[in-house]
Amino acid sequence: MNTTFSDLGITKELTDALALAGITEPTAVQREVIPLIAAKKNIMFQSETGTGKNARLPSSAYTEA
Repeated sequence: MNTTFSDLGITKELTDALALAGITEPTAVQREVIPLIAAKKNIMFQSETGTGKNARLPSSAYTEA
């Protein structure tokens, strides 16, 4: 089963907006770091160009209010 942004706790509003942009599944780096960011962990990571680093999401988008 593929991980979705919803599986990672991203709000419906944001997952809908991502889907409109054609982004339906998180990249490997997003799957790894989104849960850490949602848990308010300080992180530093490195990955290759084109892996979704710049698709940053505001912390408030990580969890349903």
